[in-house]
Amino acid sequence: METYAVYFRPRGSLASPLSSDTLFGAVCWGIQVLGLKADMGAWLESHPTPPFAFSATFPLWFNGHESNMRFYPRPANFEPSAAIIQNLAYSLSKQQGVNLKNVKLLLVDKTKLLRGVSYISEEIFTKIVLGSLSPGDVLKDLVTKQSGFDIFNDILLSSSEKVRLVKAGFSATSRLLGEVQVQRNHIDRVAGATVEGLLFYENETRFAPGIGLWALLRTSADDLAALIQPALRYLADTGFGANRTVGKGHFDISITPMPALPEVQKPNAVMLLSRYLPDNAEMDFSKPLFLAYKLTTLRPKREQKFPKAFAVQATQPIYKEAVRMFEPGAVFPLQNRREVYGRLALVLTAEAGGPVYQSGAALPVFMFVQEE
Repeated sequence: METYAVYFRPRGSLASPLSSDTLFGAVCWGIQVLGLKADMGAWLESHPTPPFAFSATFPLWFNGHESNMRFYPRPANFEPSAAIIQNLAYSLSKQQGVNLKNVKLLLVDKTKLLRGVSYISEEIFTKIVLGSLSPGDVLKDLVTKQSGFDIFNDILLSSSEKVRLVKAGFSATSRLLGEVQVQRNHIDRVAGATVEGLLFYENETRFAPGIGLWALLRTSADDLAALIQPALRYLADTGFGANRTVGKGHFDISITPMPALPEVQKPNAVMLLSRYLPDNAEMDFSKPLFLAYKLTTLRPKREQKFPKAFAVQATQPIYKEAVRMFEPGAVFPLQNRREVYGRLALVLTAEAGGPVYQSGAALPVFMFVQEE
């Protein structure tokens, strides 16, 4: 398999997140609709492992192909432990002659800021993966104000990267990806208008000028050319996610070979960039030091653009079966090295109008985690 970077330049706002499983499902629908595969279910079943996989989408500053600033999810284990805070408090209080209690309070305050970070820059990400940067290093820098690192919006980046963003017109008060609430309304069928109780709000993601999204894609060169690129061209016209028919989720999409990710000589952990549904015995859960993750329960909706009649029920089902997955940024001990981890979950059987699969395939980054 080859690794590619997929860039999404927005034409408007986005009504629902572009997760890895959303991208996988949308591309599968595009392949099916274009007639590139007569039976997507049979094609997926013919592969012992997922034939392609996406990461989730992450923020990107479009500043020319050579200098685009890519961001990654913060590794779930990249936050100071109680032991790190305690040791750092004693060290700083002795060095600076400051009251120990005051130093601890300051460290706790900065720790909360660090835990609120959603994304990290590629420069920071590389150092973390190589094991040359620890949460304690960043925490100490934030407290002592050595200007090596900074938190901009909810992004951890180097001070030099922050300067680049500020010079380009970005500010700490305006988020790169801003979530806003948009008022909507239902129409009462009897009154023919909106009446009391029919107003509601939906969240939308709006992009600052020059900001878009990007994702990693791992697939064979043949499948990219024959299947995935045509599907993405189709999806660029139809849109992704909710409210596509009113212009939400529309992007200009481009694909380029991805520069090599950081290569660790002796990795001991793996970080996943996608929503992840474990396959049998591919992960080792016996080492608490390396375990850090967030779980989410999904109750995804079926694609309603192409309804299908069922013999087993009179109405079209709206939801698929619930699936519990690990969120991007999860870190596990390294056991078996693979190009793609995870599996596809059958969430709607053939008897109920399927087969329909939910992607739990995840792209890995191998890393070295320092022991405390």
